[in-house]
Amino acid sequence: MAKEFAGESGDNILEQVVGNIYVKYDQATRRVLVTNTGSRELRTFYIADARDANPFQAAVEHTRTLTGN
Repeated sequence: MAKEFAGESGDNILEQVVGNIYVKYDQATRRVLVTNTGSRELRTFYIADARDANPFQAAVEHTRTLTGN
């Protein structure tokens, strides 16, 4: 499912690079993908629950804490 999502694009998709980490989020399905930009290694893939009002921003902020960026 992560590979399939990685190849998707569209108006509902938000993307951001933090250091060497790529974060992708689908607003319609709440899927979150986090990969390494160089090796394209999958870091995590999940469907966000209701804990975060903005799952994309939460994923980006968490990535920033991990990378120090």
